Amino acid sequence: MKIEKTIKCRILEPTDRKKGLLIKEYSNAQGYIRGETEDLYSATKQAMDKYVEKVQNENYPLFLRNDTFRVEKAEDTEEFDYWAKVPISGVWGGIWLPIRPHEGIRKDMDIHDSKIVWKEYGFELHLSVSFEVPFQAPESILAVDLGERVMATTVLWPSNGNSKFHGRKVREVRRHYAWLRKRLQEKGLNKKVKEMSDKEKRKVEDILHKVSRKIVDRAGRENSLIVIGDLKGIG
Repeated sequence: MKIEKTIKCRILEPTDRKKGLLIKEYSNAQGYIRGETEDLYSATKQAMDKYVEKVQNENYPLFLRNDTFRVEKAEDTEEFDYWAKVPISGVWGGIWLPIRPHEGIRKDMDIHDSKIVWKEYGFELHLSVSFEVPFQAPESILAVDLGERVMATTVLWPSNGNSKFHGRKVREVRRHYAWLRKRLQEKGLNKKVKEMSDKEKRKVEDILHKVSRKIVDRAGRENSLIVIGDLKGIG
């Protein structure tokens, strides 16, 4: 059975030249989508056309066609784990960037069209991969209900039907930052309000990542099939 997943890879601080070229290519991708420039690697144009509807004013990832970039294991270095070769308009052979993925990239993985995204702390390569895994019939169902008050409720069936609640801390974080924003707005500190919003987003994303990881790990331990939906009547 073949499954697909995304491996997030932090692009570590490159040289000034490479960083400048990557920023330029990313910026040109935004301009290309808006019809402002054609200065973009030709195959990247095709990838942008495939995944993005030409419009608007938001920032988009820099989409990469799978036959235009590659990833290799870094040898004899502890500073980073892998190299990624990224195509750049006007640069023969592209540029090699040091990356650190959140998990290992195995040789049996097929790499598909992927993307580079901009975060506050720098760039990430979101590597889309697929690989074969042996099929194992699940022994149980781990039902997941997503909500606002509690981010996720899980019930293992068949079992004792006890529910587990995940992500309660998200509401606490949002209430805390809502209170902070209100105080800062009253004082006219709009720049600080933006900083608070960014911090809140990072904290919530971190909590959600940990919740999803916990659910997946439990499904693995119990050999469960994850089903997302309404839990009414389960238990």
